[in-house]
Amino acid sequence: MRGKSKSSETIFASAASGAVGKLLGQFALRKGLQVIGNAGSDEMLAYITNDMGFQEGFNYKKESPAAALARLAPHGIDIYYENVGGNILKRLFMPLATSDGLLSVG
Repeated sequence: MRGKSKSSETIFASAASGAVGKLLGQFALRKGLQVIGNAGSDEMLAYITNDMGFQEGFNYKKESPAAALARLAPHGIDIYYENVGGNILKRLFMPLATSDGLLSVG
C-alpha cells in the first residue's frame, strides 16, 4: 500500500477472503480507506463485509468486476490490490482513478 494513501481513497482487493486479502483489507480499514473486496461465494462475501468490515463487496461469480466496480465505485478505484491475475486484472485497468494505484502480489 502506498505510504501516502488518503482516507478519501478507495481500494479494491481481489481475493479478499484469502489470507493476504483479509490482512490487506484490515490495514486499509485502519488507514481509513473505503475497502471493496470480491469473493467467489455469497458466504465469503458476507464474511468479508459483515465480519471483516469491508464497506462493499461483490461475488465475482454472479457479477462482472467491471459492472460491480461501476456500481460500487462510480468515480473509479484509487488502489487495486492484485492477487488473482487473468481476466480480473485485464478488466480492471479502466476503473483505476490514478495510474499509480496497482499493487500486484504473486
